[in-house]
Amino acid sequence: MLRKLQVIQLLLFVFLLSACTSSLQDKQQDVKELLESSVTAESEKPNKETDDIRFYLPFAMKMNESDANNILVTKGDQIFILFINKNEKEDSRVVYESMLKEANSYRASAKIKNIPLSEALEN
Repeated sequence: MLRKLQVIQLLLFVFLLSACTSSLQDKQQDVKELLESSVTAESEKPNKETDDIRFYLPFAMKMNESDANNILVTKGDQIFILFINKNEKEDSRVVYESMLKEANSYRASAKIKNIPLSEALEN
């Protein structure tokens, strides 16, 4: 009898614990909404300027060098390159959409090979 009571308590605990967690689909939807809101959010006012463009550089990032097509930016030990394409409009989504297409390709490749996405992105 005591054993049955322990099993029931354990099942009840597991049920309550699983009811308190959100599903993977919920988390994916949250991330998608966050990404969409950050992409469509109101632009920050420019705080840096080169000969060709003005742009917003977030706190803790530093502009190192620039030329007509690239701006090198650092944050700690990380280096970022901002590519400037003068032939694209300000609201162009060409690069954004090509990055999404490439990311989806990596995801599909990782699923086919049955490897973690992080490993597929490293290759």
